[in-house]
Amino acid sequence: MEKIPKQTCTAEFKEKAADLTDSIPPEMQFHLGMVYAELGRVAEAKANLSAALASNAVFPGLEEARSTLEGL
Repeated sequence: MEKIPKQTCTAEFKEKAADLTDSIPPEMQFHLGMVYAELGRVAEAKANLSAALASNAVFPGLEEARSTLEGL
């Protein structure tokens, strides 16, 4: 199986998220933030993780989002 570059996955994820009529759900912001963190795109990672946490929603990965944001 061919491996898709992470940058391609990030762009596609962001495009699909932008297609939503409402704001991006916190869980999607969390995942996007984690991808950005892995790519070393710190500002984008912080923005997405902060937005996910600011929603005060409970989602899978909540604690990981907090700890990752603190480490950036």
